[in-house]
Amino acid sequence: GTGAASGAGAASGAGAASGAETGAGSGAASGSASGGRGDSAAAPGAASAALEALELPSGVAPDALRRVASAHRIEDAREGRRRSDALRERAAAHREEGRWLDAERVLQHAFVLAPTNPHVSRELAELYLARGRAALALPWAERAARLRRRRPTYRLLVGDVLEALGRSGAARAAWREALRLDPTHRAARQRLRD
Repeated sequence: GTGAASGAGAASGAGAASGAETGAGSGAASGSASGGRGDSAAAPGAASAALEALELPSGVAPDALRRVASAHRIEDAREGRRRSDALRERAAAHREEGRWLDAERVLQHAFVLAPTNPHVSRELAELYLARGRAALALPWAERAARLRRRRPTYRLLVGDVLEALGRSGAARAAWREALRLDPTHRAARQRLRD
């Protein structure tokens, strides 16, 4: 094709990646953004624009989306992070407008551009939690906390998601960890009082 992912191929690739481990998931989407990893002739901007065109289903887990990201790796990590942060701003605007599905899709693309951007994982967790999809929020919150181990607000988020799932003991442990990281963290202290 044209170098951009076709809608059906990208959606089936991401869908397969989130389902059974057949190996077809990331492979179906792998050659579409910039001609594959070996195509160094594609400009970084063109590659990231093609990534934004990927049609990803709602609720893709971090591991499945990471496989899509590795299949579409952008050579310039700084450019990927810059574009990822710009997409985060767009997603925030969508959330403010109540366009939750659009916000989710933009954040998924932000993740594909920069999988180690912890803010994207946190924002996906917050989005799913706000929409009552705590089971989807948990792996994103845990990923954000792993990426920023010393950030108490990320531990707080893990606790909030666990509480929403009815796992109060695990939630309290996460809040205690947030308080250990920052003994002055008022939100963690408040949750532990309740």
